[in-house]
Amino acid sequence: DDGFQIRVVNRAALDMFNVTKPSEMLGLDLTAPASISAPAARNSFAEPALASFDIDEKRRRGERLLGERIELADGRIVERDFLPVVSADRSKTHLGNLWMHRDITEREKAQLKIEEMSIRDELTGLYNRRGFIARGQRCLDNLGKSHKRPILFYVDLNGMKAINDQMG
Repeated sequence: DDGFQIRVVNRAALDMFNVTKPSEMLGLDLTAPASISAPAARNSFAEPALASFDIDEKRRRGERLLGERIELADGRIVERDFLPVVSADRSKTHLGNLWMHRDITEREKAQLKIEEMSIRDELTGLYNRRGFIARGQRCLDNLGKSHKRPILFYVDLNGMKAINDQMG
């Protein structure tokens, strides 16, 4: 509602945040860090303090927040949207807020797997050219901060080209 209190909650939200009864969440003030939600829900966040943020200024400006990524304590990843609800008339009176949470854990796992597959050889598990260059760049970036001198050790194994050409 307009005062940032939870007035409606669905079964999916209860399940997502390990809450058994709607009454545990209804009426809670979402702006107070100590009452992000029901204690069970608050404890479901990997970093409860980060799961609560000052949205009031965005609300006053009528801004929405889309795609905020939140990690839960059990390893799941949730994407959160915040949408202020305003009247359709010229006054644009603030009527309340809509919070939507989506479990994006599987999507993120698939994305990480695709990224890993793009930088490693499937047969050997070694970095491919793309992975080698990316890893090398990270090493060089870190090296710049430490003021150490880099060393590159390169090994050419005789006869590997024919094996690689035949077997990948």
